[in-house]
Amino acid sequence: KFIDRSGNNTQISFLHSVLENESDIHIYINTVKLLKKLNEQEYLTKKITDVNHAPEYRQVLQNALSK
Repeated sequence: KFIDRSGNNTQISFLHSVLENESDIHIYINTVKLLKKLNEQEYLTKKITDVNHAPEYRQVLQNALSK
């Protein structure tokens, strides 16, 4: 929440790490939303094609990018 409120994009590498390692879908969803807010759409688009992601995680990415 702090990163979201501050708008501080110096934590992007941390958020990328969360996205890579998180198994809780709710945290994953919030991280995707925050990365989109921080203009990381290109990174999120690349993650959609990651074959190591479960289908539900790819769906979260697709939904976030379509809004």
